[in-house]
This record gives sequence, C-alpha cells and structure tokens, in this order.
Amino acid sequence: MHTLIVDDSKVMQEILRETMAPYGRVSLVPHGRDAVTFFIRSLEDNNPVDLILLDIQMPVMDGHEALTMIRRLEEQRFGKIRVKVVMVSSLSDYENILKAQFEERADAYLTKPFETEALLEILGNLGLIERGEFPEDQSTP
Repeated sequence: MHTLIVDDSKVMQEILRETMAPYGRVSLVPHGRDAVTFFIRSLEDNNPVDLILLDIQMPVMDGHEALTMIRRLEEQRFGKIRVKVVMVSSLSDYENILKAQFEERADAYLTKPFETEALLEILGNLGLIERGEFPEDQSTP
C-alpha cells in the first residue's frame, strides 16, 4: 500500500509515518497544493496512492480544497473515486466533519489526538489492511 501523508506538522507527519510504515510505502507533503501535485504525478507515473491521510488546517491550500480537487481529478480521469481518504484533523466540529465526508467524499474522519488503534480500525474497515496486520497482533505470546 502507498500512503500519502499531508500535514504541516513535522511531529504529526512522523507519528503517521511510523504508524503506516509497516504497511508499505509512505510519502510526506506539508500542504494541500503539494498533495494535489503529488497525486497528479502518481497518476501520470501509473503508481497511484492507495490512501491519503489529510489534515484540514494547513498553509498554502487546506485539506478541504485539496480533497475537492483530488476527487474532481479522479472523476475526470476515471469517472469514479479510487483513492481512500481519511481526514486527520484537530477540528472536531460537525461542520468540518460533515463537509469532509458528505461534500468532499472523505472515506473517514479521525480527530487529533487519536489512538493508533483507531486509525488502524478505520483502515481495516476500508479494506486497506486485514485485522491480522495490526502490529500488536503479530507479537508472540
């Protein structure tokens, strides 16, 4: 699985990178405009991302605008949504949650701070990882 992490916080980038590294390739960008550019290049290179973990509050271009553009690009190119997107944000108000999930068609919304298990459960529910893939399940008794 190829995951694109979009967050302007270096600390959050590192937390998410460490969480996602066991599941495949991880790429990092600091804002929405870079996310859209990265997404376009991944399609052009025939190496699309499978998952985007996307913050909302970022400089240059926020997560709402980036996701709207990514979904528009998918519809133009494929006629359907392909990449899974989880909004990972400190914004916990219903307006942002509803906007992300219903207007922009995010697959899930996770509020910071979060437990790693909550993110892994979302990924399992989206069919991106199997329950047996959770790192804590791989330890020997």
